[in-house]
Amino acid sequence: SALLASTDADIVEASLQTLMAFVNKSVGKSSIRSTSLTSKLFAFSQGWGGREGGLGLIVCSLPTVSDPVSTEVGSTLHFEFYRGADKSDKSQSLDNENRLEVIHLSNVNTCKGTDLEILDKLVKDYSVPHALRFPLLTRLRFARAFDSLTCRRQYICIRLYAFIVLVQAGHDTDGLSSFLNYETEFIDELLSLLSYEDDIPEKIRILGILSLVALCQDRSHQPTVLSSVTSGGLRGILPGLMQKAVDSIISGSMKWSIIFAEALLSLVSMLVSSTPGSLALQEAGFIPTILPLLKDTNTQHLHLVSTAVYVIESFLDYHNPSSALFRDLGGLDDTIARLKIEVSQVEIGSKKVEESQPINKGKEVEICPPVPDMQSPCSEALVLYNRKSLMKVLLRTISLATYVAGSNARVDGSEENVLPPCLCTIFRRGKDFGGGVFSLAANVMSDLIHRDPTCYTVLDAAGLPQAFLDAIMDGALYNSDAVS
Repeated sequence: SALLASTDADIVEASLQTLMAFVNKSVGKSSIRSTSLTSKLFAFSQGWGGREGGLGLIVCSLPTVSDPVSTEVGSTLHFEFYRGADKSDKSQSLDNENRLEVIHLSNVNTCKGTDLEILDKLVKDYSVPHALRFPLLTRLRFARAFDSLTCRRQYICIRLYAFIVLVQAGHDTDGLSSFLNYETEFIDELLSLLSYEDDIPEKIRILGILSLVALCQDRSHQPTVLSSVTSGGLRGILPGLMQKAVDSIISGSMKWSIIFAEALLSLVSMLVSSTPGSLALQEAGFIPTILPLLKDTNTQHLHLVSTAVYVIESFLDYHNPSSALFRDLGGLDDTIARLKIEVSQVEIGSKKVEESQPINKGKEVEICPPVPDMQSPCSEALVLYNRKSLMKVLLRTISLATYVAGSNARVDGSEENVLPPCLCTIFRRGKDFGGGVFSLAANVMSDLIHRDPTCYTVLDAAGLPQAFLDAIMDGALYNSDAVS
């Protein structure tokens, strides 16, 4: 909180990045209970002013501000406050207690001195109360940065970081609602940012997406975001960008970064986590758009593929008719095929480790683990972690796609030929896959046998313990204790 008062914009930006990681709701972090810090975040979130004043988010992000009036306003420090009574000053009259003070400095970027020197003079000349000095400093920093494109864009990033932290902190909901009511076009502008692919840096557009994600994490704001995404002239922006991002990744052109694609998928995953959202996004064609990512086997993209499969899982969970479309598009076969790939990769890695262990009948030899290559973009441990995370979401998606309440229909296709042997591999090497993957695989196998008892022959041939086979047949493996 103290570092936010720094006049070095890099320090302010890094401090807000750290705060954003600290309050990230998606990983269950902490919330902010400091009213002082909350007020600072509000000060940054206001930027240069709203769209009504000609200084909306998009106008300030573009390379040139065509309107000379907007340029003048953006470079002007305008700050109003009521001077409170100074209890220590006996000579202060009651008339001065609630007097409106107006600080107005045009072209403040031409003023001599540092930000702190100018602030010090203004505090003395106008007797600015202590509680208002940080907002005044923030207004001063924004005004002085407006004339430089590089500085202006950095302060746009600072504004969006602060807004994300403010929303994710989830403490002052009334203040946030007041902010959104005052800047009624702010959510639409966050979405509109995405359509400026060449004129606005990707970093700003990613922060715009993450701002929408943060808003969607609050159920009270999610309908407003969904309305912007699915109605009016903005309805085609998100589906179009999602299609381009997927095509870019699949083709290898990488016009859009992985981080940008992950941010898009995160936004979709939030919007789809409700029945209205899943229905609207299915109608927009998101399922066929996302499915090709299942075939992306680049180890650097495992996390991205996991997010894509999580989106599909949400479609199946919140909108039952999505299962039929998913299967008609070959999604279930692709999901099972991808599970087989990930299972085989873990199995191969485990066998290599076993083969590297020396056979020594004498004194036990201590094996030193290999030193990880710090230069590699993704360590083996991280790849394995991402594989297991992907397998979990693949298994949950398979379970949702194959389950139909009250149905005893036989399985067919890859469900019958590929899935049971794949699950048996997980059972045989349970320690390599971990309890989470093992448990989900057991639940899927129980569902398969319930609908098609012939699948039991695969289990019987795998040489698994009889107690486990009995538990599978009884459908008793639906909690972690039973699996243990």
